[in-house]
Amino acid sequence: MTIVESIVRADLSRDGVLGILGDPSADDVSIDMPSGLGLLDRVAAGEVAEHNRTTLLAALGMGVVLVSAVVLSDVLLNRSDLGRRRALGISRTDLTLLTILRTFVPATAGAVAAAAGVGVFYWYAGTPIPVSISVSVVVLTLVTVMVSALFPALWASRRDPVSVLRTP
Repeated sequence: MTIVESIVRADLSRDGVLGILGDPSADDVSIDMPSGLGLLDRVAAGEVAEHNRTTLLAALGMGVVLVSAVVLSDVLLNRSDLGRRRALGISRTDLTLLTILRTFVPATAGAVAAAAGVGVFYWYAGTPIPVSISVSVVVLTLVTVMVSALFPALWASRRDPVSVLRTP
């Protein structure tokens, strides 16, 4: 019988005891864990998951605000160019898509580079992130970028091109 004083050392103790016993069969050894440790493990996992979810939603929420502000300022700075395009015949849908793509392309490069950098960092740290998680975060980020760029792009496409061109 072995008693482990800390849950942190439970895995190391189990491996050490099994190493001393010399790879016994499953029928010869039984490992009992108190129900409190299992409950503690589930509670800790739930708290970590909730913290991760809250952090992700907060980061995406702030991203929406920042991307919307940047796209709106881009639309305001380039209103004569956008008005010229409308006066020359580009449809409102195409102008909206152009404005969104001008945001989406750099965001894609940034999201992929960030996911790769974080993945490499944690791989070297010894706790690799699953590729499915990285891809999910990149896709969620890009969808958020597109949605937050949509409203300033729609506003720009609804402006009267003649009044925009007349404004100095």
